[in-house]
Amino acid sequence: MIALNTSALTVIPQTTGLPLTTTTEYFDLGRKSGTSGLKVVTVAEGRDADRLRALYATTKRSDIEKDNTHFYADAYPGTTMAAPIQIEDDEAQNRFQTTEFYTISGIWIKSDNDGRYRCDFYPVSIATLNKKPLDTQRSLPLAVGFPQHQILRTEISVPTSWTYSKENKTVLDPAFSFRKQSHREDNKLILEYDYQSLADFVPADRTDEYLQNLTQVAKCFGDEIIWK
Repeated sequence: MIALNTSALTVIPQTTGLPLTTTTEYFDLGRKSGTSGLKVVTVAEGRDADRLRALYATTKRSDIEKDNTHFYADAYPGTTMAAPIQIEDDEAQNRFQTTEFYTISGIWIKSDNDGRYRCDFYPVSIATLNKKPLDTQRSLPLAVGFPQHQILRTEISVPTSWTYSKENKTVLDPAFSFRKQSHREDNKLILEYDYQSLADFVPADRTDEYLQNLTQVAKCFGDEIIWK
């Protein structure tokens, strides 16, 4: 019902249930022929916490651990789970946290070209949000997953000397915002990604611009450390 003295729309505050997932990966790289460690801490808030809580309530823990291991093994072959997943559920704040532990064998790959060892890192969870549609010639609007907000922080501890150039990149589109920051702290490489959807669709006449911005984001994926 609209009151007689209404002269404007009422501002509705944002719900605190908006989704946000923050994932922090801690890589502890071993020697060239040794094993490396990986700890993954995921904190889901709002609707993301509801979704993750429901997953653990309806799915066998062993199946979740198997799927998560396969997820990391696809990016880093030789990955095995080192300990069961730990869960912390704060229903009052609607926060759901998981902690995963892995070991990785053979993460350092020897180059056939120069004989040096390299280690590559790729933000799979963020890249999944950046996929281009199969149909790029649009006459209808393109649906975009909304609302979504994913933050990925990767901390890589390296037992050797290496160099890395600091990087800051931002891509803004009416449908999403993306930011990458990377820098070195002592023997650590810090990679930070932040992706947030801003609309639930892209107008057909703006598809080309949207795809160009997705391409710019994709260029930010992939970092390499070379053992010196």
